[in-house]
Amino acid sequence: MIYGEGKPYNICIVVPDKAILQKTAEILDVKTEVGTLIHSPIVQEFVAIEIIKSLKEKYGGYKIPKKFIFSDTPFTVENGFLTQTLKLKRRLVVEKFKNQIDGLYQE
Repeated sequence: MIYGEGKPYNICIVVPDKAILQKTAEILDVKTEVGTLIHSPIVQEFVAIEIIKSLKEKYGGYKIPKKFIFSDTPFTVENGFLTQTLKLKRRLVVEKFKNQIDGLYQE
């Protein structure tokens, strides 16, 4: 999820797919359990760079996130982050990550 309403730049909340995360670890030769990969600085940097590269091909510079939050909590209907039609409840996501979001803008 990309967020930046009323802020000087966008940030991105990333919840990676575990299978893709495992492939990323293999590419980077990181030997860690899948559950802890998202907390690896090397993996986080790699994922952030790939997201930025992908977005630069489609969007203007001001839309590209400058900072990232990595979470291992998926967005699901069960935990309330998705509607029954699988639309993201952005307000709830922002509320959950409020402290981390505020911290990124204070750095």
